[in-house]
Amino acid sequence: MRDSGLDWFRGDNIEQKLVRDALEPIFLDYKWKATLWLVQHHVPDFVFSVIGTAGLIAELGYFTVLFSRTAQIVLPAIMFGVHLGILLFQHILFLDLLILQFIFLDADRCVNFWHRHFSKNSEAARPQVSNGKPGPALSYVPLTATALMIVASLLGWVWHVEFYPFSSWHMYANPERKGPIFYYKLVATLENGSSIVVSSRDYSPAVMPTSRFMLLRAFRGRGRSKTLDEFLASYVQRSNRNLAFGSTISHIEVQRWRWNYVVDPNDPRFGWVTDIYPFDAPAEASPPR
Repeated sequence: MRDSGLDWFRGDNIEQKLVRDALEPIFLDYKWKATLWLVQHHVPDFVFSVIGTAGLIAELGYFTVLFSRTAQIVLPAIMFGVHLGILLFQHILFLDLLILQFIFLDADRCVNFWHRHFSKNSEAARPQVSNGKPGPALSYVPLTATALMIVASLLGWVWHVEFYPFSSWHMYANPERKGPIFYYKLVATLENGSSIVVSSRDYSPAVMPTSRFMLLRAFRGRGRSKTLDEFLASYVQRSNRNLAFGSTISHIEVQRWRWNYVVDPNDPRFGWVTDIYPFDAPAEASPPR
């Protein structure tokens, strides 16, 4: 909101971001993609505005679970749906945040409901009765630590600190307009002559969340990228050692694609290749015969 203001809620801003993520999927990498289906069926912009607004309201209002019993019931269910939507539309899985919502689940109430409706031979669970005695006072140590963490996070957000473990969380913060999308693929040519598009899940667990920025290094400068070459050499060596594709990799390249989905949303190829960063597999990357 600080970077974009109300422009962040525009449908074309949300649509542009969802389309880019759908073209570089991490999870649910199937032929049919929900975001591209919406684009190809010319869904109006307000639908994307609703998607973005619902997620933002759920995140900004989540702190109320600390004070409201109603919020502890409603907001975790909404947030669970939000993260399922992120998986469906952006192909990003936040498994920890999905599981985290169950922390507010009232286990006693669920057990009582199960016994009342589905159990015939066992007694209903008895509700716990308080003895009226106040619980132990909270220690000042966890309270102080929590306060310091909140203050440090706010300072990092205000001053745009990007130094682990601090982050100002500027992902998807800048507003965008509808237009051509540039996205990246890693394509491997095998010794048997076939070519495959390498899934970003197979790159490395360390770079999976930021695989786009790793491949972007290929086209930032005029010459070779030492970091990217080392990454590609390591990937080829690991894949060939395990024969991950049934045959060794002889050549691998980073491709930059351009798709103007506004003009041609039904393009079956989703654009065309504009640039290539080639990398020949070193001889030692192939296993001995």
